[in-house]
Amino acid sequence: MVIDDCSQVDVGSVVRDIGDERIGYHRLDARGGAPAARNFGIRLSSGRYVAFLDDDDEWFPNKIELQLEDLKRKGAEYRISYCQREFFDDQKGRATGISRFGWDGDHLDAFLCGDIVPSTSCVLAERECLERVGGFREDLPRLQDRELWIRLSRHYPFAFVPQVLVRVHRHSGGRITDNKAALRASLSLVYRAHRDLLLRNWRLHSRFLLEIGYASQAAGDGTGARLTFIGALLVYPIRLEPYVALLSLVIKRRDRA
Repeated sequence: MVIDDCSQVDVGSVVRDIGDERIGYHRLDARGGAPAARNFGIRLSSGRYVAFLDDDDEWFPNKIELQLEDLKRKGAEYRISYCQREFFDDQKGRATGISRFGWDGDHLDAFLCGDIVPSTSCVLAERECLERVGGFREDLPRLQDRELWIRLSRHYPFAFVPQVLVRVHRHSGGRITDNKAALRASLSLVYRAHRDLLLRNWRLHSRFLLEIGYASQAAGDGTGARLTFIGALLVYPIRLEPYVALLSLVIKRRDRA
């Protein structure tokens, strides 16, 4: 199913030209963003599994087949799969790197602190799992995939296919990932949604606060960054990074004075 989020391209004609009756097409009445489009696609789906493909990403031909075979081999406890991806520079015409290696099992802490975050196009999941946790949050300007993986990992282990099966194209167009204020706002929302998990682990709690602090600093909010760095220090006083971050803010203020 192709979900058209009110794009300026005639996506319907492209789908019709493919001539494959298995590929459905639906254009949204109003632009809702990637999370809304994905959720709409989940609601329209009828199969056991759901996989996602952003319009600027590319699946390798055997992606779905290998992920389904891997889930079957690993047993009934595994209902969600992800794979590695390569980053392709369209201007240079070549791959410039691949994502981190993963593992099978519990990913909750890794998703919380962002150690590993599979892109949406890498994930295949049982529709029932996605429906159980409510799909993508549509109020997040960024981090929608990471936040959904956190909610899923509260209930399910993730299976990992150690192969590059997705190509992520890097291009010169503007990206939501360039919006520093959106990142800070999204991190704050994710923090409030999953604070119960962070309160159980002071190291992760401190690290997440540091991430919010760095995002605040990048967005030009020096006061917010300072308060968050202090919070990270208070949560886990033996971590070095909050002291370094606070010292950096003091030095920058002195240089501007």
